[in-house]
Amino acid sequence: MFEGSLYGKGPLPIACWAYVLAEMKPDFGKEQFYVELNPEKVAHAIGKVEEGAVVALIEEFCSPDEKSRNVQQDGRRLVREGQFTYLVVNGAMYNEIKKREAKREQNRLAQQRYRGKPKVVRQADDNEPSWVTADKEERFRKSQSGRAHEEAWQIAIREAEAMPPDDVPRGTSPAPNPPSPSASASASPP
Repeated sequence: MFEGSLYGKGPLPIACWAYVLAEMKPDFGKEQFYVELNPEKVAHAIGKVEEGAVVALIEEFCSPDEKSRNVQQDGRRLVREGQFTYLVVNGAMYNEIKKREAKREQNRLAQQRYRGKPKVVRQADDNEPSWVTADKEERFRKSQSGRAHEEAWQIAIREAEAMPPDDVPRGTSPAPNPPSPSASASASPP
């Protein structure tokens, strides 16, 4: 936007042109854009600028520009229509740029809001769908893994209790416990 024939002319022309673009209004019947440029108001809005400098800039914007990339109106940026009313020659083009930038900003904010929302995940429960947030889904998953871990631990304990002692080879049953000497003495006849 400011890399055309305004490049290198200093901050005042750029500030004045930015004011023009910010203040231009559409004429919907003609699809053209107009701006009200009262040099005193523009000088005050830009800040610490003499009114004469703004008048000179407006005249420069209204004069032909050989270095301009725009061939419409011999490179003029503005065409005077009334005492303070000017036609912005490329107003429609600048409006499209503004629309695209606004759309990008809108999409950026929408994406930011979307990323901040909790995700919705479908979780099947007894063949009936239920909708839960991602936080609940994560808690559910952790509780299920905790339960599965606990169940696996209980199964391992039961299997360990059912296993024969280590000194008995697998596939054989352990020998019955031999009677203790005191039990054998009481069981034998006198």
